[in-house]
Amino acid sequence: MSKKDDLFFSPCKKAEVKALVNAKLFSNREISRRLKVSEASVRRIKKKIESGEEFSPKRKKKCGRKPIFTPRSERSLKKICLENRFATTKVIKSQLQDINVNASVRIKLKDLNFKTCRPARKFKLTPAMKAKRLNWAKQWRVKDVDLWKSVCFSDESTFEILQNKAQLVRRLGEKFHSDCVVQTVKHSAKIMIWSVISGLVLDVCT
Repeated sequence: MSKKDDLFFSPCKKAEVKALVNAKLFSNREISRRLKVSEASVRRIKKKIESGEEFSPKRKKKCGRKPIFTPRSERSLKKICLENRFATTKVIKSQLQDINVNASVRIKLKDLNFKTCRPARKFKLTPAMKAKRLNWAKQWRVKDVDLWKSVCFSDESTFEILQNKAQLVRRLGEKFHSDCVVQTVKHSAKIMIWSVISGLVLDVCT
């Protein structure tokens, strides 16, 4: 039996060899004959016992199935998400299949720190509007604090009661169940709030 064959010894067989070796009542040849293993294997196990080495071989590499995603396919997935931020997982998976990658997209996106959430809402600004705002900021950024204390900033906003907002609901087919619907009204009540703030005064009017 070769050295490689020692790897196929069952834990029970190794324990039997170890017990007979530790008993010091039998020679290597007798142990080999009793347990029906090669004498060379008995000598190797005896040597491991004397040196305190473990019987179980250590794995040199990680076990288990190789990962489906390679560094290259991970870069492709990241590129797809960055080029189209609103792409659904179905679309992303379809594009990955074109490069022979068939795996769970949701789990991998989570590993790459991509978060799925509702987009923030901001006013649409044209290039001209952006340029005006930038020029205004550059013009007034060098003013001292005393000037800004005499300046008031005001704004107004409208708040709507029972406003229709995009929401998610979990249901089991009960589309019109009272717990699964969002109540709406045709003409909801609205309230407008105007406020002003400065370094000297803070006031709110409704």
